[in-house]
Amino acid sequence: MSQELEKSIKSNDTAANTVFSNVVDALIAFGISYKLFEHDPVYTMEEANEVCGNLPEQGVKVLFAKVYKTKSDFTFCLIVWTGNKKVDFAQIEKLFGAKKVKLASPEEVKNQLGIEIGALSPFGYSFDYPVVLDKDLLNQSDLFINPGLHDKTIGLSANDLQTIISNSATVLHLL
Repeated sequence: MSQELEKSIKSNDTAANTVFSNVVDALIAFGISYKLFEHDPVYTMEEANEVCGNLPEQGVKVLFAKVYKTKSDFTFCLIVWTGNKKVDFAQIEKLFGAKKVKLASPEEVKNQLGIEIGALSPFGYSFDYPVVLDKDLLNQSDLFINPGLHDKTIGLSANDLQTIISNSATVLHLL
């Protein structure tokens, strides 16, 4: 790891740093080429697209959701979706055979993942969550993900993102 990268990791929130470090470690472990963009903090897909110069469909939106089997029985999942496309929650409910799928609150996201909303990564967490991956993302050559920090973005190929998620998530669903 470069000294610049180590300094960058140390300067941010501990849990978010852990995710960032895990993301970079996974990219290195899989021998994946990537580009790290360091920029002022961004909080929306539009801001991230602007600072990185990518098309809206190349941005990766990551949501943390609760999948309800009953009113009180739920599990969490990660939804990894095309940045400029609405998430089809009804389709995800069908996929899981769930009564309802609902976004986790900002507090639940922070408590479960240690990350603020708007900075979620598609992988790199301490716990394994089922992942729902929008197959339309795989039609792009290059994608741009948030690695757990608002002031960094990582560019990588769609195939490489699928490789990492496929090897890091116990359950992967393509929609």
